[in-house]
Amino acid sequence: MTDSKLTTFYDRISDKYDLVMNLTGYTILSRLVFKKLPNRYTSPRILDLGCGTGITTRLIKEKFSNARITALDNSENMLNIYRKKFPENEVMLGDFNGENGFYAYPGMKRAPLPPGAFDIVVSVGAVLEYGIPDKVFSFIYDVLKTSGMAVIIGAKKSFFTDIAGTICWKYKLPDTREILSTIGQSGFRHISCNGSGNRFPANFFKEIIIAYK
Repeated sequence: MTDSKLTTFYDRISDKYDLVMNLTGYTILSRLVFKKLPNRYTSPRILDLGCGTGITTRLIKEKFSNARITALDNSENMLNIYRKKFPENEVMLGDFNGENGFYAYPGMKRAPLPPGAFDIVVSVGAVLEYGIPDKVFSFIYDVLKTSGMAVIIGAKKSFFTDIAGTICWKYKLPDTREILSTIGQSGFRHISCNGSGNRFPANFFKEIIIAYK
């Protein structure tokens, strides 16, 4: 699927997105994972990749109430809903695979994300599904501070998620081994997969990856 078709797909389902994410278990799983993240940050700068309508941002705020959050998505309809929920946050429009750059939203002024800017990069239901591994993990590595943390939650490749991706969500999942290899090649260290909070049946359908720069 081309980027424009994918964006149109998410623009079309934006008003139903919160309900779907809750029904598919992402909200419960993400809350469990975020609760167990280390408390070494007092006011972390966090990048929410594929922020959608703001579900992940809300859960981040439960863990890090003083977080300074930048939200990035490629769907304007999603970002319009997000901005109503979190008008205080920096919001950007763009593709995390690096196509066509990043723009402050809604002003649409070009606004590149500087290297080493973020303590944490979070993605739920986005990077694993729609990322080009060598591009997106190099990008995440670049924007993290030294010792920064990437928290990636998404669909785990299986017979069932392949069907869901083809019929419903318009993605094709890479193999877990390919993902982990690419993360390591991007420079990350201390990479864990299917970490805390991942219990049956979530461990059959969902992937949790935490990696440090």
